[in-house]
Amino acid sequence: MALSKNPLKKKPDKSAIDAFIAGADSDKKTAKAKPGHPWDDADPEVVKMFNLRIPKPLRLKLDYLAKAEGKSVHGFIMDAVEKAVGKRLKQVAG
Repeated sequence: MALSKNPLKKKPDKSAIDAFIAGADSDKKTAKAKPGHPWDDADPEVVKMFNLRIPKPLRLKLDYLAKAEGKSVHGFIMDAVEKAVGKRLKQVAG
């Protein structure tokens, strides 16, 4: 059985190496400082979903309050969560 040539003994392609190095240098020039918070650069148009399991009585209360305010349950929850998160961030961030 004949052995193939060792690929590690092959001379590296100089142009490929130069392109790799040039790409590494260009990243350094265009790199941005990391944001202070994970949400600073988040796109508000991107919507993430998750399931929330809640007891049936709480869900019925949400239905009742949302209807009383003329909102969807989703809209009611979004308003409540935004207010609570904003308030809590002020407490945590100082």
